[in-house]
Amino acid sequence: MQGVHQEPRQECNQAHLRKLGPVIKKLQKNYSFFSELEEREVHELLASCRGITCEKGRVLFNEGDIGDRFFLVLSGEIVISKGGRELARMTPGHIFGEMALLEHIPRTATAAATKDTELFEVPADIVSLVMPGLALKISLHIARQMSEKLREANNQGETSS
Repeated sequence: MQGVHQEPRQECNQAHLRKLGPVIKKLQKNYSFFSELEEREVHELLASCRGITCEKGRVLFNEGDIGDRFFLVLSGEIVISKGGRELARMTPGHIFGEMALLEHIPRTATAAATKDTELFEVPADIVSLVMPGLALKISLHIARQMSEKLREANNQGETSS
């Protein structure tokens, strides 16, 4: 991906866990995605993730691409659009592309950075195959976030009627 800088995956060990402890606690405090996970689970998830720095204007995926990973916004902003129409803006703490965890189907929208953005990229198969207990917790979080998005869309539909 042009304009995307990927950090290498991290090794998971006790020394790393101690070093990441304060970072993990901050993630749990500041991002709802991590708040329901234990410190060990957050570390396992981070070990399977890759950090990405994405320049403003860069596309992470296009509508129609096969979804095999999802993303967590750490800083910056991602706009989700379909057919050139903006559907949502993902800000720090939001996840997107999460349907890839549930089904490997073509993307239903395009995701692009509206400003320089830092993300965690989470391969769907690593979470579901390697860490099934964690996958269940993540799936529940995704279901809650999707429900929240649907509720917001319904409320917007009611106010525009």
